[in-house]
Amino acid sequence: MKPQAKNWDIKLVKDRYNWLKPTLRQAEEILNYEQERDTYSEKFYFSDWEEWDYELTVFRRILNSQQLKVYEVHLQEKIKRHESNTIEFDLKKIRDIKYHEEIVKFYEEQLLPKVLKIEYISILNFPFSVSKLKVDFLKAEYKQFLNDSKKEILTNHFRYNRTFAPNALTVALLLHKQCCLWPDYSSFKHKMDESTKAAADHLKTKLMWIPDEMEKQVVEIFDELAKFRKKILKTIYKEKETKGWHVVIGRKLSADEEKELRLMTLLLLD
Repeated sequence: MKPQAKNWDIKLVKDRYNWLKPTLRQAEEILNYEQERDTYSEKFYFSDWEEWDYELTVFRRILNSQQLKVYEVHLQEKIKRHESNTIEFDLKKIRDIKYHEEIVKFYEEQLLPKVLKIEYISILNFPFSVSKLKVDFLKAEYKQFLNDSKKEILTNHFRYNRTFAPNALTVALLLHKQCCLWPDYSSFKHKMDESTKAAADHLKTKLMWIPDEMEKQVVEIFDELAKFRKKILKTIYKEKETKGWHVVIGRKLSADEEKELRLMTLLLLD
């Protein structure tokens, strides 16, 4: 950074932290801290809480005792506002909990009992064949994916929300339970390593031969689920509130990709 530009940035820091009355040297140290804090990384970044802890650690070294007292009061006020906003936002998750509870109930009481009675589902396990080993391997990998996903949910929740958003945690765990009951093949496929992907591709090739009559049954299962989701969405959120804010993310799946999704989801059922 050119000296003139740096001097200007230091002046801006002094103006921004005028309530602390920093010296030029202190302002320069704060500028160095901010530049390090804001270094871009796709992999590593602070939560709000972590950033405040980092800032406090640095400012304890930069500021004198009187400045530090003023800063700590200011920081606590900022933290309290964040806590209050987090709690307020979390209160809006009540209907989300109800929606996902209804989905889980539908899986457990209606969809799964019906699906598991379909003869075709038992055929998907390829008994007494090389493919059976691949099915067992894929199911074991999906179970590990679920374990990793739950740990990610918990660590991320408490990293970003601490204990101020219990409803958001409930929603996230209900979504995870849905993935346990009704496999999330799309997310699993995205996280597969090469050996898991090879096993999935092998099984997908074998599954695509499905007779028309059986495929019709499978399509009906997924249509029933889609209809229930749409119905419960309108019931809980009210139709007038759900209009206008739906966003479709990603490209539309091809017919073969939709077929793969349906069949591999049923294959992973445990």
